[in-house]
Amino acid sequence: MFQSLRSIFSLAVILMAGFSLSAQVCTPDVQYVEVGLYPDSLPNGTIGFAYEQVIHVVIPQDTNVTLAPFGVLQVDLCSLKLDSIPNLPAGMTYECNTADCTWEIDHTAGVINRACVTLTGTPTEAVSPDDSIVVYASVTPGAFNATSGNCDPLTIALPSNLTTIVYKTALKLEDANTAIRKGLITLGLTVSPNPSHGESAVIRYSLPQPDAVSIRLINSQGQVLNSLAMGYQQAGPQEVALPQQDLPAGVYFLEVSTQSGQIRQTSTWIRQ
Repeated sequence: MFQSLRSIFSLAVILMAGFSLSAQVCTPDVQYVEVGLYPDSLPNGTIGFAYEQVIHVVIPQDTNVTLAPFGVLQVDLCSLKLDSIPNLPAGMTYECNTADCTWEIDHTAGVINRACVTLTGTPTEAVSPDDSIVVYASVTPGAFNATSGNCDPLTIALPSNLTTIVYKTALKLEDANTAIRKGLITLGLTVSPNPSHGESAVIRYSLPQPDAVSIRLINSQGQVLNSLAMGYQQAGPQEVALPQQDLPAGVYFLEVSTQSGQIRQTSTWIRQ
C-alpha cells in the first residue's frame, strides 16, 4: 500500500511565506543521498513577514504494493507529481524545480533521483486547523524496461489510495507582536563607516511595522552624547546620517528604539 513511500515522502514539501515575489527556482541538494525528505521539519514563520524555505526530496525508484489476489508486488515508479497543497495560507505559494511539479524517475543503476520545492510568500493568515500543511502527491507505477531504458506505466489502473501520498507537515505562523517579543524580528541595525576616521556615520535599519523612532549616541561610560527623535516612520528600510561632531577616538554605541517599546537594538561604532 505504498507504505514505504508514505513514510519516505514526508513530502513536507511546501511551506513558505516570503516576499510578495514569485518563488525562486531551487536546485536539488546533492548532499542528500538517502531516500527521504529534508529537512524533516520547517522553521516557524511570521504573519505579514517574508518567508522562504527549500524542501529537498530523494525519490525512490520502486516500492511494494499489496494487490489482491496477487499479494505483495514490487512495482517500479515512473514519476512523482506534486498535486496540491489545499490549505496553504493566503499570501503563500510554491514553485518546483520542474515546470509542472512532475519528476520523471531515472532507473539507471547508481542514479539518485532528487527533487526540490521552494516555498515563499508573505502569509496573511495562520495555518489551520492544527498548524499543519497538507500536501498531496501522486506516483505513476509501472515497469522499467532495461532494454529500451523506458519506464512503462501499468496498463491497469490502481486504486487512488495506492498511488496517492498524503503528508501533513507542521508550519507555525506567529503574529508579528509575538515574534517581536521573542526577539525573532530585529531592526537589522548597521552603522557605517565602521570604524570611522572622522567622517559622519550613516545609520541604517528597517522597521517591521510603522512606528516612531529615537536614536541615541552613547559613549563607553554610558553617557548619552546625542539624541535624535525621528518621529513616525513607515515600515521598511530607513537611513539616517548622524550629525558630525567632534568626538575623541574610542568605542561608541548607537541605540535605535521604537516608541512602542517593542524593539530596541544597539550597534557598536568605533571612531579612530
